[in-house]
Amino acid sequence: MLQQDIAELDMLIDEILLMSRLDAGSHVDLSGTLDLVALAAEEGARYENCQLSGEAPDIPGDATLLRRLIRNLLENAHTHAAPPVEIEIAYAQGIVTLTVSDGGDGVAEADREKVFQPFYRAPGQQNVKGYGLGLPLVRQIAAAHGGSVEILPRRHERSAIRVTLPLAPAES
Repeated sequence: MLQQDIAELDMLIDEILLMSRLDAGSHVDLSGTLDLVALAAEEGARYENCQLSGEAPDIPGDATLLRRLIRNLLENAHTHAAPPVEIEIAYAQGIVTLTVSDGGDGVAEADREKVFQPFYRAPGQQNVKGYGLGLPLVRQIAAAHGGSVEILPRRHERSAIRVTLPLAPAES
């Protein structure tokens, strides 16, 4: 029990420090390129009932941060939703989209922006595992890569979060 508590505390401190660095405008190295599909496949393989579809060219980015982004989205789907979880990657007009969908109830429209605030808990979610930092980190990581994140309206019995990333780094 003590080891689990220490591990959870370490994870919380790590997430707070990462949020702080990103908030402070810590430089994210976008000089390299990476295969987002391969990263998503690796992260998706950690979960049962997780499927990946789509393709995209390599994108500029920090592999560690984008891995964290994908992991947070998948962890969120597995904690708050129902299987199966699907990852869909697509690209068009210089933009790559990564959409994680699941069979959960989704996020109420009134809470769609609030869930990106650190430590926010939607009504009825106070006793769910986690600290409310996963989605705020997703937003910060996407922004550090010149992208964005949004919660999509629930359709066809699926809830979804979409991350949009540019195929080329933004000019400074």
